[in-house]
Amino acid sequence: MRSRNLQGHYAGFLSRAVGLILDSWVVAALLAIGVYVILRVMGLFGAGVEPCRDAASLTSTGRVGCLAGTLSLFTLALTTGPLYYLLCWALVGQTVGQRLMGLRVLKLDGGELGIRRSFARLIGFGLCYLTLGIGFLWVLIDDRRMGWHDKLARTCVVYDWKAEQNEGFIARVKRKLHRGPTPPPPAPQTGS
Repeated sequence: MRSRNLQGHYAGFLSRAVGLILDSWVVAALLAIGVYVILRVMGLFGAGVEPCRDAASLTSTGRVGCLAGTLSLFTLALTTGPLYYLLCWALVGQTVGQRLMGLRVLKLDGGELGIRRSFARLIGFGLCYLTLGIGFLWVLIDDRRMGWHDKLARTCVVYDWKAEQNEGFIARVKRKLHRGPTPPPPAPQTGS
C-alpha cells in the first residue's frame, strides 16, 4: 500500500498535547536554572533564603539583596513561560516540544507568525488555561484542529516533518474494529 505524507496537514490533539507536556518540562528546567542563578547571586550579598526570613539581623546590603532576590524570583516565575512561548513562536515558529513532535505554528495563509501574532496566540493560550483546558480540547472537534488560541491569533499547527501514516497498521486496526479477530492467513500452496 502506498503511504500518505503528513507534512502540512493539521496536527492532531495527541501530537500537540505531547508537545505541550515536553514544553512544560523545558519551562520547568529554565525556571530551575533561573532560581539557582538568583539564589547564588543572593548568596554573594549574604542574603540566602534562610537569612531573608530574619530581615532584622541583615545588613543594609543584605536587605537590598533579599528584596532584589525576592523580586527577581517573582519576576522569573511570572515571565519564564510566557517569554519562552512568545520568543519561540515569533522567532522560529515552534517551541522545543513542538520541534520534537514535528509540529510548526503558521498563520492561516502559511506565513510566519511574527511578534504580534505570537502575542495574540499567547493571550489565547492563557484563556485556554483559564477555562481549565476547554480551549485546548476544542482541537478535538474543529475541522482544522484549531484551539481557541489558534482562532484568536488566526494560526494553525501543522506537521513539519515528512511523517507518513502506516497504512498497513491502520488497515489492520480497521479490520479488527469492524470484524473482530482477523482470520489466519491461508496456507501456502505447494506445487506438484
